[in-house]
Amino acid sequence: MVRRKVAAAWAGMAVLTLAGLDSLYRLPFSVWMLAYPMADPAMWRPRFYAWLGATVLVGFLWMVLGIWLFKHMKVRE
Repeated sequence: MVRRKVAAAWAGMAVLTLAGLDSLYRLPFSVWMLAYPMADPAMWRPRFYAWLGATVLVGFLWMVLGIWLFKHMKVRE
């Protein structure tokens, strides 16, 4: 049973890594569009906060899952 949970955690870690890379791409783009003089800041500010929240959430979940995997990947003697 633990092996299934560890395998599912590794799959979740892969998904969270890809989601983190995506949010780390979109967050600086939102900052750049906020600074761009011809862009509408009223449109990009909510997107910036949404991607900031997504980045923080994915980072937190990634760390929690990493700690859980570290605890359950100990070598059994």
